[in-house]
Amino acid sequence: MSRVDYCNAIFAGLPRYITDKLKCGLNAAVRLVTGTHTFDHGLSHLLHEELHWLDIPDCIHYKLGVTVHRYLQNKAPEYLVDCCTPVSDIPSRRHHLTHA
Repeated sequence: MSRVDYCNAIFAGLPRYITDKLKCGLNAAVRLVTGTHTFDHGLSHLLHEELHWLDIPDCIHYKLGVTVHRYLQNKAPEYLVDCCTPVSDIPSRRHHLTHA
């Protein structure tokens, strides 16, 4: 699981057929950890309720959210800070408020 979780933010926006391959790896890890077999029922229950693991798309969104939160709190690593630009700092993306 740690290998899947390590840099999963780079998987953001990938097509489902690729994240499905990662899901197969995750399911294999669940079966290995729990001693279940390929066609045993309740794999999803084990994944979520007992191991507290997220599905692959949820892991990706969570990692992105944590990274953005760290950036906004000025706690992100310097190499990430150098690569990020808030949308509000881009003139063409600013929302202009008009007063009536």
